[in-house]
Amino acid sequence: MKKTIIYVLTELDGRIRYVGKTCKKLSRRLAEHLRHARYGRPSHKNYWILSVLSKGYLPKIQMIGEVEGDGCKEERAWIAYGRAEGWDLTNTTDGGEGVCGYKPTAEAIEKARLKNTGRKWSEQERNNHKLCNIGHEVSLTTRNKIAVANTGKHPSEETLEKMKARTGGNAPMFGKHHSEKTKGKMRLSHFGRHPSAETLQRMSVAQKNVIHQPHSEASKQKMKIAQSNRKPITEATRQKMIASHLGKKLTEECKSKLRLTTAKYMSSPEVRQKYKERATGNKFALGNKLLSETCRQMSLSKKGNQYAKGHRWTEEEKKAISLFQKVRANLPEVRAKSKARMMGNKFASKQLKQVVA
Repeated sequence: MKKTIIYVLTELDGRIRYVGKTCKKLSRRLAEHLRHARYGRPSHKNYWILSVLSKGYLPKIQMIGEVEGDGCKEERAWIAYGRAEGWDLTNTTDGGEGVCGYKPTAEAIEKARLKNTGRKWSEQERNNHKLCNIGHEVSLTTRNKIAVANTGKHPSEETLEKMKARTGGNAPMFGKHHSEKTKGKMRLSHFGRHPSAETLQRMSVAQKNVIHQPHSEASKQKMKIAQSNRKPITEATRQKMIASHLGKKLTEECKSKLRLTTAKYMSSPEVRQKYKERATGNKFALGNKLLSETCRQMSLSKKGNQYAKGHRWTEEEKKAISLFQKVRANLPEVRAKSKARMMGNKFASKQLKQVVA
């Protein structure tokens, strides 16, 4: 296994200014540092070496350790130790391979921005970028981190205007709309296509691991405006939707999921309050579809349905039934009907008809 030397560059008085690693001789590595300072890119280390050379002497190089392997771990450890001890190091990174720990200055960021403003990639660069991303999959952990980091961020009006101006010249459909003929072709191209079971499973797993954040008030307002501006569904579209669902039956698994979802939804105090408010003075509040499955099960139980007899109510379903009965008991027509049963006379029955009417 190869051996790596951990070295330092120091001033004449012994102050350590740089920590590095090399597999070469120290004299050769020092010569490389001097050449990079004269002809290389500007950096903190190169400016320091040039300042030392301007004073008429060379920086000293000393070995502080020799390890097996690439020495990245040891170099990072020495740099961290030196910074903790207060050494005035010229290292711009945390050590090891790459640029981990490097933080460019605001001036460097502005120079890079100005340099890349208006620059367009060539076809070769675009193809290289596509090829390097083919087959690359972002892990779920990384996706969740990105989602959390971007939650609550909204681009400013100035940024939105810049985005619109930038995409206006490059986006082929900017400001345009598909014709009805094109829409029909697109619709026909997707007609009859159904995702495979494997694709559906992947979509389900992806949705389960996504962190969904509640909509903000501004988003809710935008959604309301968008819904109000939508065109009403035509009668022809309604008939198509009805025809597409004729003959279809929900599986027992789907029904069970619907029951659990309904029971969970109805167990919320906010939802209970909402339905109490709706039920007040509204005799059709009991016809809400959210309780239809529970009502059906109760009806089947009364009729002696064998499936319903063997069905055991869960805690969520029991809560939904209890809420259903409480809401039903507060309706005016139900109260009048109960009173009529208790009185048992024709006059009470007439009152019931008047209330229901």
